[in-house]
Amino acid sequence: MSVPARTLIVLVHLALGGLALLPGEALAQLAPGQKPYEKKRSGSGSSALVGKKSRLTGSIYDDAARREEEADRNLVPGEVPIRLGDTVRGRTGNGVIDRALFEAVKGTRVSLLLEPADRKLTLVARLLRPSGSPLAFFRPKRADPAVMAVHDELVPETGTYAVEISFAAGQTGNYQLETLGLFPSSAEETLALRDGRPQGFKFGGLSERSIEEVRVVAQDGAELDLAVNIVAPQGGSLPLDDKTWKSSDGRTLIVRDLPIDRLGDFSLFVTDTNRGEGKARVEVIFKNPRPLRATHEL
Repeated sequence: MSVPARTLIVLVHLALGGLALLPGEALAQLAPGQKPYEKKRSGSGSSALVGKKSRLTGSIYDDAARREEEADRNLVPGEVPIRLGDTVRGRTGNGVIDRALFEAVKGTRVSLLLEPADRKLTLVARLLRPSGSPLAFFRPKRADPAVMAVHDELVPETGTYAVEISFAAGQTGNYQLETLGLFPSSAEETLALRDGRPQGFKFGGLSERSIEEVRVVAQDGAELDLAVNIVAPQGGSLPLDDKTWKSSDGRTLIVRDLPIDRLGDFSLFVTDTNRGEGKARVEVIFKNPRPLRATHEL
């Protein structure tokens, strides 16, 4: 049985352990006068593209690679799409800004660690909101002022965030960015229902995020016949019929295994088809994307 060359390359890379840098080891330098994304000739006459965005390292999932390739088409040189948990290694300077882009939902906690290869250089970096305005600025760590960090920053909205990285004026060098994210594992609300009017709330969707379970339970003995509707960010209701279970008295409703793999805010609405009055407790349990711990190069 033949194995595609791409798969063999990835498997060999995994076997070698990702070729991570050792503590204190400097990143590869560009040739004198060479610009990022410029081809460099080796001694044997072959060429290698220095500064080219890497494919996902540490993953053999074709769908993840496909999504990165699709995202790359909309990028400019110096940008790379990542997932929280990934590492970015790059070289920048002379006013050039590198950008690492990642998705996050409201309530995600983000920590970022940025380190220069040359401790004499000064990094300048910030975390941007989806609108492009600053959310947080990197600050020097007390134990090592050359290392810059954003610690446990709470994401205020669902969208695509950017880490902007550069060096102080007149400086050029290599850096390594490490990322960590903690996504919300659940969302809970108590809704007051009356006269059959739908009540609801919003939660964020991500690529590869799904709902493990939605549980809606009538409270305080209310005689409710519950119905649920979930609307996607771009509009339109998600199909729930084959994923929904309801108790015989209608007071408990459960939805299981529902993909919400689109970036944006979903809306969940609960209705009492009896058109009565009462409260319903809603709990949404998420299955969040696992970190690939990939390495990207800029």
